Amino acid sequence: MSALLFNQKGISFLELLVVIAIIAVVGSLGITGLIRFRQTALIKQATREVFSNIENARNKARNSTLSVSKPANTVLESKVDGYAIAFQGNDYALYYCDRAATITGLQDYNCNTEAANLKQSIYSDVTITVDPTSQFNCAGVLFEEVSGNMKLFGDVSVVSSVDSSCKIVVGFGNTDVKQTILIDAVSNEISYSN
Repeated sequence: MSALLFNQKGISFLELLVVIAIIAVVGSLGITGLIRFRQTALIKQATREVFSNIENARNKARNSTLSVSKPANTVLESKVDGYAIAFQGNDYALYYCDRAATITGLQDYNCNTEAANLKQSIYSDVTITVDPTSQFNCAGVLFEEVSGNMKLFGDVSVVSSVDSSCKIVVGFGNTDVKQTILIDAVSNEISYSN
C-alpha cells in the first residue's frame, strides 16, 4: 500500500489555473445575472409606484378631495377641479388644479404643487422619462374632478385638452431593462405591461 502512495501524482499548476479560470467565468456569469435580476426587480417596483401615484391622482380627482397642504384662504379653498401628475426631468410631482377661463375652446387649468419629488430615493438609479416617440410630447396628465377624465399637457402651466396618448418609460439609462406606462387620453386608460 505504501508503494501506491508514492506513485500518485498531484495536480499540476496548469490544471489548477484551468479550474480557477472556469470558476471565475461561471462566477462572473452569475454576478451579471444577479445584477440584471436586481435591475429588473427595481424597474418593476418603480413602475408599480409611478402607476400607483398616477392612479392616486385620478382617485383624488374622482373623490374631489381637498389637499391638506393647500394654503388657507385661497380661491381654491372650497374646491379642487382636478389633480395632475407632471413628469419633470427624472422625477415627477403631484399638483392640484383649478379651472381658469375658457380660452379658444380649450379648458385651461391653473396648477399648484401639492407634492414634489415623488420618486423615492431607493430608485436613484432608475430613470423616468417621456418616450420621444409618443404621439404627444406630454409633460404629464391631469384628471378632472368627479369623472376622472384625463387631459394630457405639454406644460403644467397650461393644461389643455388633447386627445392623444403618451408613454412614460421607467428604466436603467442605456440598458434594455425598461417598462412602459401608456397613458391614453382617447380611451381614458392607463396601463403597463408586467
